[in-house]
Amino acid sequence: TIAPCQEKDCYYKEGLLVGWTAFEGIPVNFPFGHGLSFTTFGYSELTVSVFDYKSPRCDGAAVCVHMLLKNTGEVKGVEVPQLYLGIPDTGEPLKILRGFERLPELAPGQLVDVWF
Repeated sequence: TIAPCQEKDCYYKEGLLVGWTAFEGIPVNFPFGHGLSFTTFGYSELTVSVFDYKSPRCDGAAVCVHMLLKNTGEVKGVEVPQLYLGIPDTGEPLKILRGFERLPELAPGQLVDVWF
């Protein structure tokens, strides 16, 4: 644990490499976002659109991401899909959490659209 700064001016040299991003590429026991579930989920048909103003879910967005998510298991369950993006040559971490959505409970075989 690092004690908080008590000075008038505090300088944090980590920049954006704080939290889990500082451990990028280092093996861990449980990856960020790892959760336990009694079912499984499948992701498919990932599409990325740039300035796609035709979709009501993407109106005004510079980049729109769409995918299908299906409960492929035998029992109902909840999933939280996450979108990580990195912008090369900006000095930012390789991946930054740009979006997530906690979906409602899905029945076995149920398929839903997910938009970011």
